[in-house]
Amino acid sequence: MSVKYYPFSRTYNRGFYGRGSLGFGQFTAKRLNETVQEYRHQYGIGSTLMLGAGYSIPSKRTRLSFEAEFENSSRNGTVSGVGDGVVFRSGPLGLNTCFTY
Repeated sequence: MSVKYYPFSRTYNRGFYGRGSLGFGQFTAKRLNETVQEYRHQYGIGSTLMLGAGYSIPSKRTRLSFEAEFENSSRNGTVSGVGDGVVFRSGPLGLNTCFTY
């Protein structure tokens, strides 16, 4: 689920905006250890929260937007050879340029 809000503009896709999203998902990876011909398995399931802010500049038919965002993800999972209860966390910071037509 995602929300984008323009607090100072009555027109969508013009001016300063805030954006947020909340998601739910999984992570699965399988790797072959060629030395012993055995697969290592990683699995995680959890949620992601993203917050961002940006500015949209309109032209006749398009919009150019610049934004920054921060994402915080946490997934609980299992890793073969390690067991259950492994926590996968990530928190990237992103800078985006978006063209809207």
